[in-house]
Amino acid sequence: MRSKKAINIEIGANIQTAREQAGYTQERLAELLELSPNHISAIERGVSAISLDALKKICALFGISADVILFGRNQNSD
Repeated sequence: MRSKKAINIEIGANIQTAREQAGYTQERLAELLELSPNHISAIERGVSAISLDALKKICALFGISADVILFGRNQNSD
């Protein structure tokens, strides 16, 4: 079993939040990113790291900055 890194867990949770707010299922996001639903699930759980290519595609798809994924939405409230 692969160990989870704290950064992957945080980024995965931010991706899941952004995906849910955009109204996408893991399956639909996987189709659009040309990844498997299992890989999307692993990213959101922090088991796998996201590639820069996939991060860029997610940001474009959801119309958000990479800061939202990397640092979370609360970052702007400081």
